[in-house]
Amino acid sequence: MTNEELLQYGSPTLKKIDKAIAECKLLDILRLFDSPQPKQWIEEEQNALVGKKYFFNRIGLIEALLDRVFTDVSFAIVSQNIIQEKGKLSAVCHCRLHFKIECDTSVYRGNSAPSVLIEGTKDGVAATYAESIKHLTLAVPLAYSNAKKSAARQLGDFFGKSLNRYLDDIEEIPVIKTDYGDSEDDPIEKFKSAIRKAATYEQAMNLINAAGVFKNTLLYSPEIKEFLENKKNES
Repeated sequence: MTNEELLQYGSPTLKKIDKAIAECKLLDILRLFDSPQPKQWIEEEQNALVGKKYFFNRIGLIEALLDRVFTDVSFAIVSQNIIQEKGKLSAVCHCRLHFKIECDTSVYRGNSAPSVLIEGTKDGVAATYAESIKHLTLAVPLAYSNAKKSAARQLGDFFGKSLNRYLDDIEEIPVIKTDYGDSEDDPIEKFKSAIRKAATYEQAMNLINAAGVFKNTLLYSPEIKEFLENKKNES
């Protein structure tokens, strides 16, 4: 389903927002920003960190929603860094969302020039774990996408604010700790250890599929790729 098709599920609220903008009703707009999201906008994954589901919106949908609601909207990267601690890498992004809504106040003031009704900024920060240097090409843009969604969520529930309240606002792709101390505390290592004990290729893949946010990291791991290849040849 395209982002435009998904936006149609939010039409009842979007039409109310349009009406409030046309009537220059600031408080109504802010109240509508806290409307619940349509269920069709919400996707879910299993969170391997806490053993529960976590919920997220596609970044394309959030960008389309912002463009639909605001007169002017843009993102800027404030900072983007690679953090390495004890051999573990994370891409960290801090971005800033600038938004503005203009309305026609001629009905009230006799002036046809648009007037700024809402204007402001929201900051978002996100980090994405990378197992190695070569995986940073995936981790860096993912951290930027999650930072965008983090900034947009602050606008209200209609933009995803209430997603994952039980996770204390963990990012949709969770910020993975980069310093676990002993390797036995590292969830990646725990999954690897369990996979290496799998008797068959199918058992190993079942464990990888259950790893949630760590699935791709495990699949890209050279040692796990070699293990899977060996198990596949045995079958």
